[in-house]
Amino acid sequence: MPCFCSTSLCVLPAEPADMLACWESACGGSAMGLMLDARLGHQQQDELLRLARTRGVECIALAHPRSGPPGLPAASAASLDRDEQRAARQQLVMTLQRAHRHGVGRVELGPTLLELSISRGALAGQFARGMDLQQMEPERAARAGGALDALCLVLDPALEQVSRLGGELLLPVPAPWPHQVPGPGDVQQLRGIFAGSPLRISLALDWWHVARQLAPQAVELELGGVALVRAADASGLVTMLPPGTGELDWQEAGRLVQRASRPVDGPDMPWVLTLDARLQVSPTEVALGAARMSEIREFRAG
Repeated sequence: MPCFCSTSLCVLPAEPADMLACWESACGGSAMGLMLDARLGHQQQDELLRLARTRGVECIALAHPRSGPPGLPAASAASLDRDEQRAARQQLVMTLQRAHRHGVGRVELGPTLLELSISRGALAGQFARGMDLQQMEPERAARAGGALDALCLVLDPALEQVSRLGGELLLPVPAPWPHQVPGPGDVQQLRGIFAGSPLRISLALDWWHVARQLAPQAVELELGGVALVRAADASGLVTMLPPGTGELDWQEAGRLVQRASRPVDGPDMPWVLTLDARLQVSPTEVALGAARMSEIREFRAG
């Protein structure tokens, strides 16, 4: 099973050479290559990809930046404003072209935030007090429809671009918070709309844990066609922990991946350790995380 590590475990800000050195120090002995995380801007990604290529480090995927190109704000792919939709399309196409230019076959487009009446922080507080969180669903449903329509207007030309260039555009699931779109059901709707396109899924195991905490009935995911697994542990609502340090049931995670995988993926589907830089993860913890993923591979094969 190919094991990769995300640049998410490197502290920012950092020059590309320093970030690659950080990644190599933490992951070099445990990973086949890297994935660029969404904290990195467009120019940073370009520079780091060039440097990685000269060093012979493979990049399995890159996440679409949360920031805009130099001098421009980030545009929301689910905005109802037409000018912002246009900017979001242009920025996503820039990322797709950058990936193609550097020989990276997968681009991940993270979820967009919805403005709801209860903030994520307040929702987490309600969860801690054992309150019913289903009160958010009607408001979310009312706002998500327009956001999904806007997202379709961004995805349509982007997927045409991916089809021309080759590769895959990934949507990470399950987005655990009601403030995020697309959520689990939304992703299935989008995959139906864009059936036959190179729209795929990346399965985030720590998000899956949080989603089950917040809304257990919504996490029976109708998955299929998972192109990549983002592996991290979680505890309560805290994500991006080293595997084995949280509450995630890894055997159950293995069964989830088995249900979600395409038959052709088999044991060669890439897994990416996606850990939080603020934890200052050690090379030993990275190596143990990679070993845990190998255990899941054996479970799936058994």
